[in-house]
Amino acid sequence: MCTILSLLFLATCSFAGVLTVDNNTNSAAQYTSLQSAINAAVPGDTIYVSGSTLNYGNSTINKRLTLFGTGYNPNKQQPLTSMITTFFLDSVNSVSGSSGSLIAGFNISTVTDNSGAKNVRMERNYFTSGISFQASASGCVLRNNLIYASITANYCTNLLIENNILYQSTTYYSNQPSVVMSHNLFMGNVGGNHYSLYQVSSATLLNNIFWGTSPLGTFVTGLVFNNNLTFQTANDAIPGGANSGAANLVSTNPQFVNAPTPGINFSYDYNVSNASAANNAGTDGTDLGAFGGATPLPNLTGMPPIPQMVEMTVNTPVIAPGANLNVSFKAKKNN
Repeated sequence: MCTILSLLFLATCSFAGVLTVDNNTNSAAQYTSLQSAINAAVPGDTIYVSGSTLNYGNSTINKRLTLFGTGYNPNKQQPLTSMITTFFLDSVNSVSGSSGSLIAGFNISTVTDNSGAKNVRMERNYFTSGISFQASASGCVLRNNLIYASITANYCTNLLIENNILYQSTTYYSNQPSVVMSHNLFMGNVGGNHYSLYQVSSATLLNNIFWGTSPLGTFVTGLVFNNNLTFQTANDAIPGGANSGAANLVSTNPQFVNAPTPGINFSYDYNVSNASAANNAGTDGTDLGAFGGATPLPNLTGMPPIPQMVEMTVNTPVIAPGANLNVSFKAKKNN
């Protein structure tokens, strides 16, 4: 069965092209190599990447594209993921070819910005190693991701980190007041002396939960902390030092619906309970953490908001030569 059927593609009225990639055997996709599809695409095109047992390797995005994977934990009959070793943003200095791109629904080891990408959105991915921006990068967004990786901001501007779940993750090197971290769940091993920020100043942190990992790492100063919660960290006492802020919940149990220990676990429910002090405690009147705010984390599947086939049944597995093969399938669009 051709695994390209794992994606159900929409017809579109626009002039943007749609390219398909599948590196499984006997694929019916246009390309088996993601880089080949990127090379063939023109700015504004969309590339759908099928789930696979095989990693798609490294790819350089050097033009404005929309790339959709199947999700990092897709809820479907064949839950294959779209795995990437490294996405390189751009390849030529001072040319931000990847600017304006969207990357969604992948299991990614690293993303490396080579030359200052602008307005790149990375949503609903699972990062397992590192995310690195250049100082000239601006307007980039990390939203609705699972992040088990370091984030190196390198003093870039207008960086928005919102509605993510981050575990053992540290954000490094930022001094820009345009950096905002909102409605995230930061976690580290309780008693492990982990810090979620290092050499970060001037940023604004709103509506976050810090469990087992403190934001008050080395050279963390001049931050604004409003309506955050800390629990079981090496230093719960925010804002602390030369930082400012108000309405923070210090050393307060977030009371998740079902998350007994810090960590990324697809069976956990990281929503705060109705009895939690974090319930409706945000600056915007919604819950603290990844499931509050205007862009709450939809679920722990990473499935992008496109139609996908989730189940297929061959109703007539044995047929005579020339007879019709009866197949039924179910598809859904993730919110």
